[in-house]
Amino acid sequence: MLAYVNDAEKKIYFEDEFVKSDFTIEESCEVIKKKTLDRHVEWTVADPSLHKRNAVTKIPDIQEFTKNGVPCIAGDNNKRGYNILKMFLKKDMIRINPKCRILIKQFKSLQWTDKTNDDCTDVARYISVRVHDLIFKWKDLPQEVEKKPPQPQPWNLNHIMFKRENQKSQVIDEIRSY
Repeated sequence: MLAYVNDAEKKIYFEDEFVKSDFTIEESCEVIKKKTLDRHVEWTVADPSLHKRNAVTKIPDIQEFTKNGVPCIAGDNNKRGYNILKMFLKKDMIRINPKCRILIKQFKSLQWTDKTNDDCTDVARYISVRVHDLIFKWKDLPQEVEKKPPQPQPWNLNHIMFKRENQKSQVIDEIRSY
């Protein structure tokens, strides 16, 4: 998927697509380089599964892309990506060139719970999350709340439960002895 961002308009333009599953990484990189021509590419986002090691070379696929001139970062595959992409679509922040036929077809038939025939929409989601986090930094999207473990509370030796009628208790003396 070839996309660019217009900061002033706050829009993502999906300009071109390339979907070919039987290409080698080297062949895919050559197509990507031809499609981007002499443009400055700030980042390339890829499916997080590219961190897996190639069965033959034992090198992660993401390193193979870099070795072939297309440095990649793994896409954020968290559930918040669905909300970000939905928000971008609702706010008319995504423009798709008509020649991106597969992306358009997948958007038309997309079921958010379905995991088949959604490679292009997955890439659109990864791009949207990256753009959201790096460029737009919007605050109106509900973010996933991380559950933090409870923090231990510091001991207050002057607390009333450690005192008996204005006298230090034996408990305080025992704690201080440690």
